[in-house]
Amino acid sequence: MTCAGFAGSIHALEAEFVGDASAPWPLLVRRLAADGHVHADAVAGAALLWAFGTLIGNTDMHAGNLSFVSHQGRPYQLAPAYDVLPMGFAPRGGGAIIDTLAPASLTASVDGDTWREALRLAEEFVATLEASTGFSGSFSPCLGAIRRHIDEAASRIARLA
Repeated sequence: MTCAGFAGSIHALEAEFVGDASAPWPLLVRRLAADGHVHADAVAGAALLWAFGTLIGNTDMHAGNLSFVSHQGRPYQLAPAYDVLPMGFAPRGGGAIIDTLAPASLTASVDGDTWREALRLAEEFVATLEASTGFSGSFSPCLGAIRRHIDEAASRIARLA
């Protein structure tokens, strides 16, 4: 990965430089930044994306959904976010619609300030969803579930240092 240009997922960087595919994005990016493979500011960006995704019910934050870019080689920069949505509501294989979310896991790999910023963004996100007229009535239970999910997480975030 020493070529002049690079665009790829954290999966590619993790496989070459870290070797811990099970680690969440914040930990992987912190390790990659410490070794000079990614810009230091990517640590905060990845942590915010992880926290926001957790709060909105994005259950699909795998290593293919966070990417880095560079035209000059290392250190790589965090690419713009993509595939950030509440995948916890994705229909199951049999077509069943899910309208609940498990409680958010507030991992210690994200600091309290980042959780609070992610909460602010998640509140904006849910307010936008609630104000939208483009959803069918059958999605109403999902909107309620996101609201409860965020409210429950907010009470725990308020207790973080």
